[in-house]
Amino acid sequence: MNKEISAVIMAAGKGDRLKEVTGGFIPKTMLEIEGIPVLARTIRSLRATGVEDVVAVISEDDRYTLPALNKLGIGLRVVRQNILLWPGTAKAAEYGLAITPNTPERRIIVLNGDDTSLIRPSTFGDLIDRHLERLTDCTVLIIPEVLPNNPLSRYLGEADRDLASLELKAKYGGVLIARYNWLKHFLPIIQTDDGNEFKITRLFQLAKGKSVINQLILADQNQGNDFNTPQDIIQTRKKCLP
Repeated sequence: MNKEISAVIMAAGKGDRLKEVTGGFIPKTMLEIEGIPVLARTIRSLRATGVEDVVAVISEDDRYTLPALNKLGIGLRVVRQNILLWPGTAKAAEYGLAITPNTPERRIIVLNGDDTSLIRPSTFGDLIDRHLERLTDCTVLIIPEVLPNNPLSRYLGEADRDLASLELKAKYGGVLIARYNWLKHFLPIIQTDDGNEFKITRLFQLAKGKSVINQLILADQNQGNDFNTPQDIIQTRKKCLP
């Protein structure tokens, strides 16, 4: 058990582009892949890694998630986010951070609740190990967006490159692990973007030159998935097929 690691899963999004699937009632993180809600998949992978302290950030009016997880025998702590007043993933992470233990060595894994359901326990374990071994402020999961035979992919093997050098060749994989105090410092100073959202990816811009940020490249493309449209759901289900 990783006693000094907590996980905050951001699961308050409504999934406006998925209303034809959710009916506007089921949170998109509770949509099922192979009979298991995506949020449940993520929680089980974390717990298989030894991360027992898991907090889910859900919307204030969500009356679906907790009962559904309880039926599956999945217990966890939740905190409710007012997404109208404080929209965005950075604020969700703040909500979750507020109820995690603040101990000197505490690390926090912050995850998107929708697009991390295919990440395996071994990948979470690798991310934790890299972070603890390198003694960095933050370690980020990065998903390559180039084909394996593309000449640009040679850059992706250099895991210690500055994050900015990967911007055109990779995307944020929806998972980071960071020191508790590092998150506590940077999350509250994130400003809204043009869409009036507080996005957690702005952490990297704010911390550039002030922090040590490392990255882990997710080489297995089958563990990466978007989860914003009906087509994304179809693709995610295909990746689960044997």
